[in-house]
Amino acid sequence: MKLEKLTDKELLNKTIELASKERLAKAELLVHLAEVDRRELYLSEGYSSMFDYLVRALKFSESAASKRIKAVRAISTNPEAIELLKTGELTLSSLFEASVAIKEDSNALERFKGVSARKAKLIASEYKPAPKKKIKDTIKPLGRRVEKEELPLFSTFDVERADINDLAKQSNQIKFQAGAEFVETLDEVKSLLSTKYPKGITLEEVFSECMEVYLDKYSPARKQARRKKRKLKVVKTSNSSRYIPAKTRDEVFIRDNHQCSYVSKDGNKCCSTHNLQVDHIKPYALEGSNEIDNLRLLCANHNRLEAKRFFPESYLKPKAA
Repeated sequence: MKLEKLTDKELLNKTIELASKERLAKAELLVHLAEVDRRELYLSEGYSSMFDYLVRALKFSESAASKRIKAVRAISTNPEAIELLKTGELTLSSLFEASVAIKEDSNALERFKGVSARKAKLIASEYKPAPKKKIKDTIKPLGRRVEKEELPLFSTFDVERADINDLAKQSNQIKFQAGAEFVETLDEVKSLLSTKYPKGITLEEVFSECMEVYLDKYSPARKQARRKKRKLKVVKTSNSSRYIPAKTRDEVFIRDNHQCSYVSKDGNKCCSTHNLQVDHIKPYALEGSNEIDNLRLLCANHNRLEAKRFFPESYLKPKAA
């Protein structure tokens, strides 16, 4: 269609029609995403989470993926939002803001109908808990590298303005500057610790762990290098035991490159580095061995998916009485 041949009226009508179709398409997409989320289909496709699926498979930006996930969870509990999206009474950005409010008040959705994005943010802020008075962990790249003499290393937390409940111990703000290699190493340590802290870890917890036991104790690659130098004699563990020797676990981590090794039928590899677990390819309960060829790295979600595949009866919901 050549737009220049349309009359003004035809062009305006076509634009209105397309806008309506776009609203319908957005609403239908959310409905489909909600069902994909409910069935956890992203796992069998090789993605570690719904967020991973939206970013890698559907090519959304991280910000757009996060907003759509919140919108999907919102329509799952408030299906009436779908019709509001189709009619234009509710926008996607307003639904994103409403996702916080409807957790606190099931009737809050009505307040977001027909409001601007700015107004929606203001309404949503009424339902958000007051922020805690603490310093947020941040890593921000800097342009010019500042010499350490120019940076204060320690600054005392403002005791007078702090909530007394936050001051069980004296708090300090620690500031320092680090290069790219340090940040990469920090990410590696956080990945290793994600099994212990699956819901997330603060920088304070990371450094506390490092100061207690050091990275050498947690890095399979470094431990393996030390073992080779020392030429330690390792006694093979019987296959009748579920216990997997530390040496074998480290070999699995190194072989699988510290990533989830799950591959979908279409050849899509998960590659998640979060909350990794050593899994038996042939389950231990089915007489699977602890030989390295029967072991692999999986993220927690794909480990659960594989367990569900082998033992579906363990995941069946109990029938209502």
